[in-house]
Amino acid sequence: MIKRLGLMFILILILGGINAEISNVQIEPQYPNLNSNLIKICADFSNVSSASLFYQIIGDSEVSDDVNFSAPFFGKCTGIVNYNPKDNTVINYQIASYDSSGNIAGITQLSSFAYDGTPPKTTDDAPESTNHDIIVTLSCTDPVSGCSQTYYSINGSDFVSYFGSFVLSMVGEYQLKYYSIDNAGNNETSKEKLVSITPSSRAPVSPPSGGQGGSYSASNSESNPTIIINDTQNASTVEIVNSDKFPPIDVETKGKITGKSIVGFIGENKGISIFIGILIIIVIAGVSFIKRRIKRKLWGK
Repeated sequence: MIKRLGLMFILILILGGINAEISNVQIEPQYPNLNSNLIKICADFSNVSSASLFYQIIGDSEVSDDVNFSAPFFGKCTGIVNYNPKDNTVINYQIASYDSSGNIAGITQLSSFAYDGTPPKTTDDAPESTNHDIIVTLSCTDPVSGCSQTYYSINGSDFVSYFGSFVLSMVGEYQLKYYSIDNAGNNETSKEKLVSITPSSRAPVSPPSGGQGGSYSASNSESNPTIIINDTQNASTVEIVNSDKFPPIDVETKGKITGKSIVGFIGENKGISIFIGILIIIVIAGVSFIKRRIKRKLWGK
């Protein structure tokens, strides 16, 4: 069909020649939708007497692709009237200008536009459930007019413009909504997705013998992981290390161990601790006894 329109102008070019006297061609609206019954096409002309628009309608079942239409310019503008445009219908067009003798003064290259009646489609890559931070990326596609803007909302908040990936990091459930608008003004129906971040689960951790203890560190990508400390080596305490780390780590203690820890623990040998405590008490009592004996000898008391 495009070839047919082009062949018509090849013949005109042979008869009249070509001059660059048509410029600044604009179409309004730039991206027509199914409500665009009038498409206005304007251009700047110099040293011409008149101009006409030649076009074909491609893909409309009610109009033959082989029919060539024309419309004269009134001043700088003309129009294509279509009271029932169809989705994805394409308009191929060229503009020809004439001098005062009716000869061709200039011809534009073949151009086209399409009516867009289909909303864009937006997708996300967020998992429904995970135990770490979620980086959400929204992707919009629209093959006719292209995507104009994507919007999203989290947990019922107002929709905001999407400009790039965003992160969900706190443990809990999120209600994610999003939609897009294409360049023709078609609005996509809002989509909704529930995603959740659950605490990480950790295997039980036992302190080694000899009072040396052990430790566990969490990366920033983990959300509220939990470590379980079992009293298998007679450990008695849990020491807090780097308690300002975010996100926090829950520590579950079992057996004789008590206390909480954010990123680590240190085990102590309970038997050694008791022995040292008793030894210190004996030493203090012995020193006190010796002092009293010395005083009695010196003062006769």
